[in-house]
Amino acid sequence: MNQAFFAFHGAYADMPGGAAGAQDPVGPAVRALRAQSGSLVEFIRRISWMWKFEQLQAAVENS
Repeated sequence: MNQAFFAFHGAYADMPGGAAGAQDPVGPAVRALRAQSGSLVEFIRRISWMWKFEQLQAAVENS
């Protein structure tokens, strides 16, 4: 995932408190996936193929 994704989907925190005060679902999901991964290498391998938020959600739910 990259900054363009977050900017396009309105979750790019360009101001304190998030994008226009919106709730950011991406950050907590990324942190959950990292916590579920046995190592940093495993986390990078898991997240590196993801290009949609739905994939991240599914990975967190299926772990």
